[in-house]
Amino acid sequence: MRIYQKKPVNSPLDYVAYTGTHIARRDFLSLLGEDNVARDLMLGTVYGPSGAPIEGWVTVRGRHRVIVRGSLKKGFEHYVGTRTCEACGNRLYSAYPPNYLYPAPNPDAVILQSQLGGLVVRPELIAHLDLKRKKGFAIEKLKVLTKPKDGHEELVAT
Repeated sequence: MRIYQKKPVNSPLDYVAYTGTHIARRDFLSLLGEDNVARDLMLGTVYGPSGAPIEGWVTVRGRHRVIVRGSLKKGFEHYVGTRTCEACGNRLYSAYPPNYLYPAPNPDAVILQSQLGGLVVRPELIAHLDLKRKKGFAIEKLKVLTKPKDGHEELVAT
């Protein structure tokens, strides 16, 4: 991925607009464990405007992807929905909080990619990390529901 900034924003995980590509700082990913990252994520190189690699940054794509689901909001039902983007083929989804997972994610993966631009990480891994004191992190605990609240059945991330 080539970006036209000398350095990405200092957020540990970011999304490159209009590309469907996520980028992350290597030091952030190292917190998740090298074995977990190697098994669950595919990493690439981020290049700057000169064409040289940007030190400490990688592109990120999950081997397993999930759709973080939401709920219907009375009076705004027409804003809840899903469609496939004609340009990139990604599944696009929108709904209102509270967010949740349905169905349960792949049990073999510890780190999954979300359509929201973040990562879904199993609670067992988060419990061992002290991310609450680190700047730039937001952690949202997601419930896994047995029935969706958004009026849609099972959705498959692409």
